[in-house]
Amino acid sequence: MKKIAVFVLMLSIVAGGEVLYGQEKKSKKQRKAEQIEMKTKQLIDTQKYIFKGKNVRAIGTAFHNIEYYLIVTDKVIETSFLPQYSKKTNLVTGPISFYDDFEYKVENSEKGGWEIFIKIELNKMGDSVEMFLVVYPDGQAKLTVYQLTVTGFRGAPWECKGYIEGPKPNGNF
Repeated sequence: MKKIAVFVLMLSIVAGGEVLYGQEKKSKKQRKAEQIEMKTKQLIDTQKYIFKGKNVRAIGTAFHNIEYYLIVTDKVIETSFLPQYSKKTNLVTGPISFYDDFEYKVENSEKGGWEIFIKIELNKMGDSVEMFLVVYPDGQAKLTVYQLTVTGFRGAPWECKGYIEGPKPNGNF
């Protein structure tokens, strides 16, 4: 009878250890997820990050394997390009920087993460670009862009999925 009691005790210790090990492992994953969420929140709060996207597409069409970036700081918004944006009918294909002529609002998402609204004034006539960046706690993000003109033209919205990250140690993106 003692042998059975010792066997049951040993079995319960081993099984209890397995349970504790599994909980510890889960805690490490949770801690890592919490660290990523804290880092992402810090980037959003300091307004100093880069969105890196891939596979740009106009909504309702196929994805195009194009890389896209959007640098956000409190002083400048820089984009790698803006589809449908032109200066005197020449499509701008390179980086475009906007200083002090943008609006930036952040709201907490009901599903977790953040919803960021960016409005960039393109010219003094009132033409603008509106961007909606949804950032998830793990740093993944989705950007949707609309072009609006004072004449009422509304370009086809386009989107891309990607992630955000902070500046490099030297402060550059």
